[in-house]
Amino acid sequence: YTIKINPGIYILDSHISVATGKDMTDKRIIIEASVLPDDSLWAPEKMPIIICKALKGEIANKNYWIVSFLIDESHVTIRGIKFGGYFYPNSRYFPIARLNKAKTDLSVEQCLFVGETEGSPIQVGIIANGNEIKIDHCIFYKVRNTVVFLEPSEDNGINNDNSITNSIIFGVNQAVWTNSPDNNFKFENNIVSNCRYVWVKRVSNSTIYSINNCVIVNNNYY
Repeated sequence: YTIKINPGIYILDSHISVATGKDMTDKRIIIEASVLPDDSLWAPEKMPIIICKALKGEIANKNYWIVSFLIDESHVTIRGIKFGGYFYPNSRYFPIARLNKAKTDLSVEQCLFVGETEGSPIQVGIIANGNEIKIDHCIFYKVRNTVVFLEPSEDNGINNDNSITNSIIFGVNQAVWTNSPDNNFKFENNIVSNCRYVWVKRVSNSTIYSINNCVIVNNNYY
């Protein structure tokens, strides 16, 4: 199931629920730009821009949360979209969120997250529970946090097969946040620069992570 988004600025009055009652075994929901960054006809103005003006309190039990895409399904891809920051104060904006621990397989590819800490912040570009959260060829510019790998899948209490690859992380507060024990985490071919913290993990998370083929420079704390 593929939804193509044409160039333009899209202003959301409330979050978009990405879900279906159908059996998604061997199927996928894809939300992507009609012209992708690796297409020969691509130019910066071809990238669709998502702006959210929903009010906080819309997400159940999350009084300060604002979400653009609320993922409540397995096997979802978000590709080729630019997310701007949120302008209303005292809120926490998460462009892409998956709260359901029973869901798996979320890919975010070729997306651009642009925030400004004081004026139009993005609290976390992608926040998600569960397994197979894969971030590839994305740019995170001056957001507070890039990705928070939150709580593990409900079946065994351990995250599996999460990754950040081929991405640029610049000027953010916390570049990576790994909250829970994780198997097979992949962090490779990334640039992390001018950030406050490179990697944050919960004290109880004893996972030993590997960083492969990355450029990590000019950060305050590692």
